[in-house]
Amino acid sequence: MPDDDRLEQLRARTRYAPAEAEPGVFKRWDDAGIFHPEPEGDSRENFSIAIPPPNVTGVLHMGHALNGSIQDSLIRLRRMQGRRSKWIFGTDHAGIATQVQVEKQLTAEGSSRQEIGRDAFVERVWNWREQYGSRIVEQFKRLGASADYQDERFTMDGEYVRAVMHVFVRLYEKGLPNIQTIQTEAPITAFMNRKRIVSAFDSLELEKRDTVVMAKSVYKVLNMYRKNRARYLMVPNATLGGDSDCSVLLTFDDIARCVNGHKRVHIPKCMMQSGRGLYTDIGGVTLEQFMRKTGVKATVLHKIDTKFANKLLWRNCLLKNYVEDYVQNPLTQSFESLPVPA
Repeated sequence: MPDDDRLEQLRARTRYAPAEAEPGVFKRWDDAGIFHPEPEGDSRENFSIAIPPPNVTGVLHMGHALNGSIQDSLIRLRRMQGRRSKWIFGTDHAGIATQVQVEKQLTAEGSSRQEIGRDAFVERVWNWREQYGSRIVEQFKRLGASADYQDERFTMDGEYVRAVMHVFVRLYEKGLPNIQTIQTEAPITAFMNRKRIVSAFDSLELEKRDTVVMAKSVYKVLNMYRKNRARYLMVPNATLGGDSDCSVLLTFDDIARCVNGHKRVHIPKCMMQSGRGLYTDIGGVTLEQFMRKTGVKATVLHKIDTKFANKLLWRNCLLKNYVEDYVQNPLTQSFESLPVPA
């Protein structure tokens, strides 16, 4: 189209149409490589921000847009000041949420993860991520965010995982101050506190016929060290979408889904100390309501309270403990490979 005709069309417009103009502008920025600085220079010449990785299964909301706009403004400011500026971009695996989506697909196909096996299921999860994981990336691009998309990272990338482990071990070897909690994963916390968990279990003096409610992390520890000492009822954190693995965050609805012919169960007190009322879970359901709904009697394990769960167990979450008692522990692989009920 001749420039005169194009100019005439623009003059006739009464409204700005961002969908027509912005994609072309962003493409020129991206093609020019201005978002991807080469790794060189020193700290005085460089500037970087690591984006809090959004869940790969999600979509952008107002919080992402606000946070991203602030980071983008800072990156662009430093870039205009002549500094080599890199906005490090990536997405989080959202492991449980991704698993839920894939399991829904399998259910629709008349199958299940148990039926197809672990390896095939993992492959399906990765295929799902490749198919749908780019949605949130494209949304960031649509906003015009000047992140370094050439170096996009995913929290389950092999290179990323190895880099994180390398840094943790190097920090430990250098003897840097051990002042910061570096992990909050319930299974790792349980493994590093296995002696405390086993000791607490022994103090309950339960009979072999007693049924004890617990989350998967504790279930694996007790199956490793106190197998068949009681009947362990492993309860997934289904109310939270499976996005957790600790007994404190269990709900009575979670337990109700798992009881099957049980007359009595033993329940840790920590899951009833939500602050929403006496013997009330995080969903607002009381112990009395649970027993009335299910017809199952419950014994409260008062020794397993929030003081034990939240204070004693988190003492071992620092760098030194993580490296010595998890990364370097020969029992870690055995612990991770322990089977759990479907």
